[in-house]
Amino acid sequence: MFAKHVSDLKYSDIEYLVNDRKEQEGYHLDYKKSLGNPDRAKNELAKDISSFANSNGGYLIIGVNDNLEILGVDKEINNKPIDEWLNQVVGSNIEPNVLYYDPKIIDIPSSNKVLVVIHIPESTKKPHMVSSLYTYYVRINDSSKKANHYQIRDMFEFSRNRTSDFNKFLEKKNLLDEDDPNFGINRNSKKLWSMVPEKTGKPKPVILFSLIPQYPNEEKIKLPITDLKMWLEQNKSGLDPLPSKSLYYTYQYDLKLDSIVLKVINNNSFSSYFEIANNGYVEAGFSDTFTSLFKDYTQEWKISTYLSHIISYEMLLLEWARKLYEMMDSFDDVLLQISFNSILDFKLYGFNSLCREDTIGIGKNINKQHTNLKLNFAFNPRKLTKEDILDVAKRHSEQICRVFGIEKECCFVENKISPKTLFQL
Repeated sequence: MFAKHVSDLKYSDIEYLVNDRKEQEGYHLDYKKSLGNPDRAKNELAKDISSFANSNGGYLIIGVNDNLEILGVDKEINNKPIDEWLNQVVGSNIEPNVLYYDPKIIDIPSSNKVLVVIHIPESTKKPHMVSSLYTYYVRINDSSKKANHYQIRDMFEFSRNRTSDFNKFLEKKNLLDEDDPNFGINRNSKKLWSMVPEKTGKPKPVILFSLIPQYPNEEKIKLPITDLKMWLEQNKSGLDPLPSKSLYYTYQYDLKLDSIVLKVINNNSFSSYFEIANNGYVEAGFSDTFTSLFKDYTQEWKISTYLSHIISYEMLLLEWARKLYEMMDSFDDVLLQISFNSILDFKLYGFNSLCREDTIGIGKNINKQHTNLKLNFAFNPRKLTKEDILDVAKRHSEQICRVFGIEKECCFVENKISPKTLFQL
């Protein structure tokens, strides 16, 4: 419809669409002269937006009539900014919630009126129902029509198939079943270097951070390799909570058919790696980076892992994910998964400055139950806030502490990771 993102649209773009191209309403486009009575407008908006989401997506432009005249609408409805009112209406009248781009408000030259443009992509969670009418709608030609039994069935089947594809992808990556001995082991993580087997005779520990798009069978990154490498270089740092640290290093690139792998090499093995695939899948792999060896009072080698290292990296990755999926112009939900392999009998360190070992109980910070472990967080990158990132980081910190026999969260002090425990990537 447009050659640019909806957030970049200007009045001249709408003027060209309406006056020059004389684009009529159709399967992907609907005009509204005005919203009229706000109470009656709620259902009509919910119908149009849900029908686009249930079909193949489209644009709703408010302030243009059926005769292709640009008239505009008021900037406020019921004493609220029109974009705020629209978001509230859509959020409270469609189930499940539809994810769409924020309404673009465009001033009309020499007028106190505005145009409103809403871009609604095809939903990844269809079907969506207009809750007040208990009815599903689809886009047919230039209208929103009630969906029939077969259309509703097909939409549910569409979503079920997508869920099946997602689970098959996880299974292929050995990320689905943490009880599987090969959990977290793949072509890259096999190459991670570790001193643990040599010093202790125990299996090599692996920690993976994965960003898994809800629909992994679709190509999402279409940048040429040179442009993608430039983007990676420009966006590897400046992220909270460690803006001076790099999320990954760009020392060596390994180009695959469907991905690019950034590697740090040590003794012909990976010290760490960072993979980004064409389908939007991201995986960061570590072994000794987040673990260390020490000798206890018996002079036997023991293994520890660091809470603050793991949680800090998770927060960096989530901050970075917001940039990545914006660059891809993707509306998919994403699953963040932290996968631990072979961590039985590990000790936990890297606490905040108030959680010394003597305050949590000497000897209690040992994992005696889980050989493998995974932590998950499902989110939509376009809706992800700093508050969301902090909340999930604190929740995962508490869950890791629990696995190691600690009854309280020991990473944060007043919502900040203790400076004494911040790590060097």
